[in-house]
Amino acid sequence: MHDYMADVQKARRLAVIMFRTSAEEGLRVGEAIIMTRRYLEHMGYPAPDDPLAFATDGRVTMQDAPLGSQFYCKPNGEVL
Repeated sequence: MHDYMADVQKARRLAVIMFRTSAEEGLRVGEAIIMTRRYLEHMGYPAPDDPLAFATDGRVTMQDAPLGSQFYCKPNGEVL
C-alpha cells in the first residue's frame, strides 16, 4: 500500500511540474492536459481522466477553465 501511495504522490508531482512548464511555455489548458496525460503514460503511470483535478487534489477541474483559455500556474505550482 505504501508503494502505491508513493507512486500516486510521484505522479501528482510530475503532473504539477508538467502544468508549471505548460504555463511557462504559454500553452492553452487543452494543450497542457494533453501533454500531461501523454507524459504520465510515457513514464508508466495511468493517465487520469482529469489531470487538473489529479494534480490539485480536486481544487481545480477541467470544467473550471475552458480548454482554449490561457493556462496559468503560480510559481509554487498552484494552478489558476
